[in-house]
Amino acid sequence: MPSTSDRDSQFRKPFRRIPWIWFIVLWASYAVVGKILAIAPYWYFLIAIATGFYSILAKPKWSFSFYTIWWLLFLESLVEVFVASTILYYSKPLRWPRPSTGSILFDLAPVIIGLAILVVVKFFMIVFFPITRVIYSKLSKLTSQPIRLLVWVIPFLVAIPTAAAASWHWHLFPELYQATLFSSTAIRQLTLVAVTATALAFIYSIVQVLVVAPIVVSAARAGAKLKQSFTKFHTFLILAVISGLGLGGGWLLNLIYP
Repeated sequence: MPSTSDRDSQFRKPFRRIPWIWFIVLWASYAVVGKILAIAPYWYFLIAIATGFYSILAKPKWSFSFYTIWWLLFLESLVEVFVASTILYYSKPLRWPRPSTGSILFDLAPVIIGLAILVVVKFFMIVFFPITRVIYSKLSKLTSQPIRLLVWVIPFLVAIPTAAAASWHWHLFPELYQATLFSSTAIRQLTLVAVTATALAFIYSIVQVLVVAPIVVSAARAGAKLKQSFTKFHTFLILAVISGLGLGGGWLLNLIYP
């Protein structure tokens, strides 16, 4: 007959396998999301269900989380670049000096076109990231580590000329409208604009990664850990409930601190 300590050990065993740390990270992340989406709480149910299904598909490899983050950024960037491309397609190159009877739309045009170019640059950087990763892995047996690290400049080498060409075409600054293409003024302005747009696009991407990563990584790691001790249905249920509690906590937080 098993002793009391053995029965307690068997009872506590499943609880020791529960990834509490990832639960806390997921709950806290969704509490923030819940507060942000408090004006539209009908999204809560869909988010919780999506998290549950994602946990079922989760794999213990970190690459699974990384690729999930990339796909989320790619899909989001695809929507952004569609809107940006539409804006750029219907935008005429800016005229300088500004017309005396110009409307507020002309005043906002450089900002809107600049943001559209930034989004396009960001899209190219995200698209070329996995391509660069493949090249990096293929060179593992051909070159040394320092040489292979140089291939990570490929997304930037694509983004900078893209930003420069778009900035020249839409004449974001008076100097670009008045100067010839190979003048020192144009080259200086294009270099400054292209590097700035690329840097901002990179920072924008990093911020999005930092926002998405806590949710994706915690859900993936928790799901992979739970599937070792629980069924897929229980894993789905546990992660969906944790997500719902986090979102609900964010909603309550919004009521207290609107």
